[in-house]
Amino acid sequence: MPAHHCGEAQVDHTAQASQTPHTSHTAQVNRAAQADPTTREIAFLSPFQRDIGRARHEIETSCMVPWDPAWFAAPHDRFNVRLAATSMAVAAATCRNTSHNDFRYVRGALEALDFRDVSVGSYQHRNEVDQGDYERDVDLVAYGMGHQVINVGGEEVPLVVLAIRGTSRTREWVSNANVADSVSDGNYNVEYHEGFDAAADEAYGHVAQYLVHHGINMSEARVWIVGHSRGAAVANLVAAFLCESGEFSPDHVFAYAFATPGVTRRKDADAAVFGGIFNVIDPVDYVPRLPLESWGFRRFGATYTLPTPCAGDDAPDGFEQASQRLFMQFAGIERPTFATIGPTARLVRHVASISPTITSLYEKERLTKFGRQTFADFYHSFTSMVGDKGGKRAREAAQVSRYAAGPFWRFLSYFAKNSLTGHASAGAHAEEGYLARMLAAVETGLDLSVSAKVRTTAFTAYGDVDLTVKDAAGQTVASIWKGKVEKSQIPAYFDDETDASTVWFAGCALEDYVIELRDRSGYSFGVTIAQQNALGEALEQTEFGPIKIGNGHTLPWNQLAEGAPSTSVQRGGNLHVTVRAEGAKRIDAVGAECLTAGDWAAVYAYEGLGASFKGWYEEGRDPRVAKPLSTHKKYVLRVPHDRALVAVFS
Repeated sequence: MPAHHCGEAQVDHTAQASQTPHTSHTAQVNRAAQADPTTREIAFLSPFQRDIGRARHEIETSCMVPWDPAWFAAPHDRFNVRLAATSMAVAAATCRNTSHNDFRYVRGALEALDFRDVSVGSYQHRNEVDQGDYERDVDLVAYGMGHQVINVGGEEVPLVVLAIRGTSRTREWVSNANVADSVSDGNYNVEYHEGFDAAADEAYGHVAQYLVHHGINMSEARVWIVGHSRGAAVANLVAAFLCESGEFSPDHVFAYAFATPGVTRRKDADAAVFGGIFNVIDPVDYVPRLPLESWGFRRFGATYTLPTPCAGDDAPDGFEQASQRLFMQFAGIERPTFATIGPTARLVRHVASISPTITSLYEKERLTKFGRQTFADFYHSFTSMVGDKGGKRAREAAQVSRYAAGPFWRFLSYFAKNSLTGHASAGAHAEEGYLARMLAAVETGLDLSVSAKVRTTAFTAYGDVDLTVKDAAGQTVASIWKGKVEKSQIPAYFDDETDASTVWFAGCALEDYVIELRDRSGYSFGVTIAQQNALGEALEQTEFGPIKIGNGHTLPWNQLAEGAPSTSVQRGGNLHVTVRAEGAKRIDAVGAECLTAGDWAAVYAYEGLGASFKGWYEEGRDPRVAKPLSTHKKYVLRVPHDRALVAVFS
């Protein structure tokens, strides 16, 4: 990794000026809660209703959080759900601080937890009403710092906090898209996401400078780092840099990051030296899935997942009810989110199919309505558009969609459906949602450390087939009929790209239910049964088929399974359908990635002016004499192994 030296940071006079004692309205309110030394009140602004176009302004709200400095005397590599909840509350308070509100939310949160000499100088020209710093550099971030003295084993030691803001309504969105923008020689083997790395490098330098300015011994200091979204990415990297610096003790680093994107391609990111770094993600949140794991990106430290209906039944009774109640308290609205992992997993496959590698992300030009464009260029345009909210975002989305008429439309359609006309993706990622779920975890005793062991069974039927699930009493608990989920007491999802009907069985055996399949066309269909982890990734999968029962006939799965041929694999997500286009100039083709043996996949051919699609052919077959596999521009195929196809145009 590149060296990160404390001496590289320049003196932040603005930050020093803002370290003077400050008594804010929030701090005054919090002092009332300090009658109980184990509970503090943290105020913040909820932007959710404004972000989805339901309100013109943010809602000021607050939450009570546990607080005990003794947490930092415990082993750093032991996940502390109470510290995690308080970390998320502080992360929420870092957002939407401007000169108009005197940066009082981040300042008030740190003061409420007894931190002094609070520095918020980085916010001065890095907020939505003053973006001066972004005129020279978009790879920046704002953060609050403070320190206090705690007792560890009878000795007084310093505790320093670094609270990093998530993506704001500024040009930071452009930095989020900077995976490897600086590469000019074609070698995209980068170690870190460049936008996050640059922001982390600056923040790291200012942490070291802050300690020097206040006479704090680096080797003795406990360092607490928090962040959500972009703030989580930067927090993750700063914590890793501290652990490897040689100036800070890795045992003294306590980092809690939420909705953390992939930040590094280092294969040692889970090494013991990073044991104090914890990432908490919601499996249905798309942000932690980018940049793609298939590109080699990961996070430093350990990653825990929040419960979802598709990710086991490890959530204690009352967890979801408490989460919804708290979200309503913060945002004034019910939390919209996804019922299954399906839409997020589909988005991941779309991105991987458009750009299977980082090199193709930057160099593969795709056919759009107004010429060719790389996905990196399109993604930059898209993230810049997402930085604005409400009606303006909708208008810009419509403009971007013109360019997405080709291969990029499948990527954009996720956001058009789930962010503009619906709000599930916003609800899955919102800091209010993460905070509500972390406080609910404390309230109900949820053990997040077991999330890595969560397993669930996914039953998928491909083709013109309807699916009904009944419990032991004969009551229908799920049904997918003619491509529509009609009932879903258990998680159910229909993927219209591949005609895949999926139901998930968590915490129980498949044999506890009766699955009935109804043939709608008389054609053969396929079935897969997969053991999945919390992120919906196949750990093992069995394929059954081809199966044919006759048009209009219905049979129970246990009867069909007895005579159906089957094949099992122990590793999933490693197959590809690679494609290329030939025969004309203005043409394109997109394959499929991240597949498991037995999956069905959709490949797409795109024709521009003057081109006419002829058909899909296996690689190596002569289209002048061979019969095409399909003459449809969208071709759905079974994937038992890697496939290579050619889209032929004339």
